[in-house]
Amino acid sequence: MELKARAVAALRDSRGLPPELVFVTRNMNIVRANNQSLGIPVNRVQILGQYAALGLRRMLIDEATLPARQYSRAHGVVPQRSSLLSQVVGVVAAEWSYVTFRIALWIADAGMAALNAWGRIRALVSGRPFTRSAEVVLDEAMRQALEKRLGYTIDTSLLTA
Repeated sequence: MELKARAVAALRDSRGLPPELVFVTRNMNIVRANNQSLGIPVNRVQILGQYAALGLRRMLIDEATLPARQYSRAHGVVPQRSSLLSQVVGVVAAEWSYVTFRIALWIADAGMAALNAWGRIRALVSGRPFTRSAEVVLDEAMRQALEKRLGYTIDTSLLTA
């Protein structure tokens, strides 16, 4: 119960969050609401995942190829030599991580596309309009999980354009 109370308090007070995270979250909500009001299907999870994977890949490659730095009391921060083999292994590990993450994103994207296709087929057969895209299902699942786990209710009128 104490964890739940702390989580609700943290969600109410956004001053503890990094300002960059608040900015990115607000921008994602603005873009999502605009796309939703215009009826433009944009997979924001896929886009965010692609750029997160690219950033992680660049960071891992930089860590593998740039010389490591070690602190010495006598000389301050000095570059430490690393072998070519360790650099190659680091780059291969970074590329492998990137490829496996992209495969996971592709599988998630295929699942969202299949869910959208199934909803459209079901709407066509039943004669009712298609209203529950994968984005809507994802938003509802996240909202319900937040309510169930933390007891924090989100006012959905704030998230619509």
